[in-house]
Amino acid sequence: MCRLREAVGILQEAVATRCALRSRHWRAPSGALRLRYLATLALTLGAGVLTAAQTLVAAGPAAHAPALLQAKVEGTPLAVALPRPTQTHAPSGPGAALKPAEALLRSAAAPTEMKSAGRFALLAPPEPTAPQVVTIAQGGTLSGALTGAGLSAAQAYKAVEAARAHINLRRIRPGQTIALELDRSGGPDAPARLVQASIAVDPVKTVVLRGQEDGAVAAQVETAKVTEVRRAEGGVINGSLYGAAQAAGVPIPVIGQLIHVYSWDVDFQRDIQPGDRFEVLYTVRRTEGGAVVGAGEVLYAGLEVGGQVIRMYRFVGEDGVARYYGPDGQGAKRGLMRTPVDGARISSGFGMRKHPILGYSKMHKGMDFAAPTGTPVYAAGDGVVERANRFSTYGNYIRIRHNASTKTVYAHLKGFAKGVKARARVEQGQVIGYVGSTGRSTGPHLHYEVIINGTQVNPAKVRRTGGERLAGADLRRFKDGVAALDKEFAALSQEGETRLAAAQ
Repeated sequence: MCRLREAVGILQEAVATRCALRSRHWRAPSGALRLRYLATLALTLGAGVLTAAQTLVAAGPAAHAPALLQAKVEGTPLAVALPRPTQTHAPSGPGAALKPAEALLRSAAAPTEMKSAGRFALLAPPEPTAPQVVTIAQGGTLSGALTGAGLSAAQAYKAVEAARAHINLRRIRPGQTIALELDRSGGPDAPARLVQASIAVDPVKTVVLRGQEDGAVAAQVETAKVTEVRRAEGGVINGSLYGAAQAAGVPIPVIGQLIHVYSWDVDFQRDIQPGDRFEVLYTVRRTEGGAVVGAGEVLYAGLEVGGQVIRMYRFVGEDGVARYYGPDGQGAKRGLMRTPVDGARISSGFGMRKHPILGYSKMHKGMDFAAPTGTPVYAAGDGVVERANRFSTYGNYIRIRHNASTKTVYAHLKGFAKGVKARARVEQGQVIGYVGSTGRSTGPHLHYEVIINGTQVNPAKVRRTGGERLAGADLRRFKDGVAALDKEFAALSQEGETRLAAAQ
């Protein structure tokens, strides 16, 4: 009986080693099994069972009956059944019985003494401050992601409050990643301590949270360096200028500027034909990592329409305002814009027609431009808004006074642009509203009118006045700038063609 108690004690001592059977130690934070830990555990338990068996055998005939050893490991019963021994000449003396167990224990500890861990290096526990990336799950929050990574609820709360000053937490969406560095040196039972967390708000702005010694969390905004670069693009127009420019990789804001530049010279519905070409030199802002974070300005544009090339150059005058001029210094702005909406087709002209809703012939005192709902509508010229509200069968309605004799009307709008209201001053080409189908309308379109001396006239036949022309010192500076931009566009275009040829 004493031998049996001694055997149980040996087994309990083996189980109480550093390889104690704790289920939370079986897996790494990533979820992978720690095979090295389980292998060491098996060797240690095997040594304990073998030693206990040898102790029972040494007890003599009393141990010939089947024996059942029971021990408790972390509160869980562990049963080891020993078969009836077939021989009784076991080594004598406790020392002889313990030698094999000691050898097994030494072999279990051997991997920690290896010079090279080999394949077991991948199975080793993570470093105390190993970095990791946490992703916000569907329906998840920043606080939940931090506590799920191992932070205590208290420290996660401090981190969220520190981040709140720089991040709109409502805009954190599923898929947002957080780069974490946690200190786990307190052991597996203790919560991790925040070393650093990085949250990218956008390609330029990153919020960095750093844990302090006293448990507080400090937040700091790091901004990536942004530089301005110039690009040259061009292509053939097979459908619309918008589609061709987008296919060439021109950013959408730059395409909008490009269309504005030519809105005074070109009717994009009737003048543009398949096979016409465009080219543009523009600026973009990008980070050192290459991410484009904003479009700049159109510096030069060329548009071939019906075999005629129309070139426009950006020039900043003495008043500090940037405007566009032709190669001879003639300004692009020439009275009212011919097309106050992008990508539209003329669905109904000026004159008598059968009304699509009323069903009888009626004078149509404007032009209708069919376009998708939400398409931007531009002010046809500089002026003051007389009204911007709901008006009779026109639906959402804007009327702009350009001078003492000329006004323009924009009707059936989905809504008004920010800041557009009565007595507001607007500039030519400024977005004032969006295409809709309010009022008496059969579908989304812009109803556009030109009123001269109180009478609606055909917008297509309004005489366009000449724009501003540069002269003197401004003209000389402009000419120098034209030569420089032409040279730069040619160089950048050649680089683009070289890159394209290499890619092909």
